[in-house]
Amino acid sequence: MSAKFTFVAVKGAGKPQGSDRTLIRSHCMQGKNKREDSRRSMKKKKKQLNAAAPEENPETLAAIHWYPTPSSNIPYTLRIDHLSQNLIYKFLMCDVLLVEPVVETQISPIENCVDFDVFETTSNNPHLNDPLFSHAMTFIRSAIQDLALVNQRPSHITYNHLSQTLALLNKDLSTEAAYQKETTLHIVIMLTLLSVVFRDWNAAGAHMNGLMRIIDLRGGASYLNTRPKMRYQIDRLTTAWTLSSGSRAPQITLPSFSWTTLCTLEPFNTHPCVHIYPLRAILDADLYAIFHDLQHIATAINITIDSQIKFHGNCFQKLISHLQYRIQHIERTLKHHVDELVCLGMLCILTTSFKIPKRKIPYTYLQDRIRVAFEHPETSPLIRLNPSAVFWVVMMGLVSVVDLDEGWVREAWGLFKVQKDAGWATARRGLMEMVWIECLHDRLGEKAYTRLMGERDMRIDDPLAL
Repeated sequence: MSAKFTFVAVKGAGKPQGSDRTLIRSHCMQGKNKREDSRRSMKKKKKQLNAAAPEENPETLAAIHWYPTPSSNIPYTLRIDHLSQNLIYKFLMCDVLLVEPVVETQISPIENCVDFDVFETTSNNPHLNDPLFSHAMTFIRSAIQDLALVNQRPSHITYNHLSQTLALLNKDLSTEAAYQKETTLHIVIMLTLLSVVFRDWNAAGAHMNGLMRIIDLRGGASYLNTRPKMRYQIDRLTTAWTLSSGSRAPQITLPSFSWTTLCTLEPFNTHPCVHIYPLRAILDADLYAIFHDLQHIATAINITIDSQIKFHGNCFQKLISHLQYRIQHIERTLKHHVDELVCLGMLCILTTSFKIPKRKIPYTYLQDRIRVAFEHPETSPLIRLNPSAVFWVVMMGLVSVVDLDEGWVREAWGLFKVQKDAGWATARRGLMEMVWIECLHDRLGEKAYTRLMGERDMRIDDPLAL
């Protein structure tokens, strides 16, 4: 009942008039016969909450730090949360693709074993009070959170920040010197990448065209040669595009490469790899040369990590780009099934250097190609003739794009001759003889192997010849 009093007039008999009786009834029924989930009730509650909320003082908000972070020393002039502050700190360090604090949820896990120059962009730091920068960082964080949820489409908050980001970006790009702003360049890269991950190809194409224009204005290939980390990010972008859609991504610069082997170059000539002669005998010669070069890169990275140092980022970018272009050039010319399988395994390796938290990127085209390849009737004989190579392809798929619950995985797994007591250490030794980067593949590989070994009925007496 309302706490307010209302006085009404009465007639000589002491009865109120009809209109006053309605008023009395209205007061008596306040709070009665009301649905808590009705639109009117919800609107009233929201209004009461807004009225009761204290006015936020920007100075007070700026002074609150729930926990110390590296970004705490940056003088933010915008009111943004601490997760977005941490993302901005990564952005300043040119680590915009590495926005999580733990290895298991990193977007760019290659950062754990490759040392890129994190101060590439110190000469052109962003303005922290730039609304475009603020909305873009909040959009990126919100989009990454959406992607971490299975089958989650962009949320309302994500769309809201995206629309504001695009409006401000278009306004920014209308200025003559927009291409010189470091923040603008990185924002366009991230918009393109997230469009590819969300499979919005129209948006991805528009952003890619803008990115190509900015790179051209900055000097094209000559400019990217001075920015190895950015070149690596763009290469990962084009790889994600191609392996998700099945169509070639627009090239930022024309790729230039040769078929010359990398095995004689530093630092690979000091870490020789053993030829896998059964594989060498059956693979296409150019494809095996690519595979052997990839072996050298993986071996060099593993040895470098064992020495408690990171692999040189500039060297890594040039080598991986060299291999990527060779693989893309040769993959559509392969004629034999074994060549197709090994090529798919190498494409899986290219995808493992980029991921999203708690979820595999939907590389739909690559995933479908692997499934079709293992459903091919020639696969079973290959498992008997060269089990180590086919086992490696399965494991590379499992640590990258393949779901453990796919039907063909258990069918293929059942064809391998594995002892009941064959542990992960035994399997891992065989994978290391092929191509296996410990800091990228060990954790996911062991998890997949242990689960599949635990599920299958062990009845085979010969060990897998890994």
